[in-house]
Amino acid sequence: MIKHLVKNDKKLYGQQDQEDLDKSMKEAFRQRDERLKKLTYIGMFLLLTGCSELLLLSSGAGIAVSQSPMVKAYNGVDMITIMSTDKDIKKHAYDKLKKDKNETK
Repeated sequence: MIKHLVKNDKKLYGQQDQEDLDKSMKEAFRQRDERLKKLTYIGMFLLLTGCSELLLLSSGAGIAVSQSPMVKAYNGVDMITIMSTDKDIKKHAYDKLKKDKNETK
């Protein structure tokens, strides 16, 4: 009878060890899933913030439809300037004026 109890205790300990292992594995997978979710959100944020200039340009092009041809031409040149230099015409002018102001001092 004692041997039988010892075997049952070993089974219970083995089951308890297995349950503990299952719980720890579930927790590890949950933590991994949380990290992947955060990484996905960061990746989406980085990708989507790069589209802001394109959205601004396309929204400006929609507004330009009802404007004069001179404004359309300016917006087109501004779009090409932004795509090639990452700065719009106003920023170039501001930087140029600031540089000239600093040189005159």
